[in-house]
Amino acid sequence: MRSGLAFLLLCLVSIPQAPALLANAPGAAQIYTDVPSSPDRAARYIFYLHGAIVERMGRQAVHPEYGAYEYDAIVKALAEAGFVVISEIRTGNPVRPADYAAKVAGQVTKLLAAGLPPEHVAVIGHSKGGVIALLAAAINNPRINYAVMAGCLRSGPQPGAELLSKVRGRILSIYDESDREAGSCKAIFTPAREVVLKVGLGHGVFFKPRKEWLDPVLDWARCIDCPK
Repeated sequence: MRSGLAFLLLCLVSIPQAPALLANAPGAAQIYTDVPSSPDRAARYIFYLHGAIVERMGRQAVHPEYGAYEYDAIVKALAEAGFVVISEIRTGNPVRPADYAAKVAGQVTKLLAAGLPPEHVAVIGHSKGGVIALLAAAINNPRINYAVMAGCLRSGPQPGAELLSKVRGRILSIYDESDREAGSCKAIFTPAREVVLKVGLGHGVFFKPRKEWLDPVLDWARCIDCPK
């Protein structure tokens, strides 16, 4: 009994102290809420920024038209693709995009200061998360990989417009052609690439880890067509 208790205590004190959403056993998916204290310089990191509905309704958010926002399934899919994922449920009343973009930019700076090549870091976001990713691009290293998923409004003032003139970097814009809320980013800035999906699910196409958007975003985050 004593030996069993000693083993249990050893296991408990051996648990990583970095903030993580999932257990980070060897070979397991690595999903953190913040930058690990000792980043792996050989790894690729991806920041995932969810849509506003998760900010309002939490992890179990459900849209009346688009259904459940599968946040956990999305971050798990990103991790299973080989990335160290940094993501959290934003909380606030509401969260100001520029404020959160500054936080993300600071986290990216920590990774770069630890010796990671900028090409090994990606920031991706959907809807409001896409706006935050764009604002982070205005203040971060231009060699970081960014993907904005349905984050450019079809009409009305774009949030954070005062910073968008400073957007720079390797930015992918991706949206579904049937989306009534968001569309092309070309009226706001010139993306390095823009992908128009024809899934027919509008804004809700990004509510699940569908391969139609996941594959091009992952390829972009891997920087497979970056100059050598």
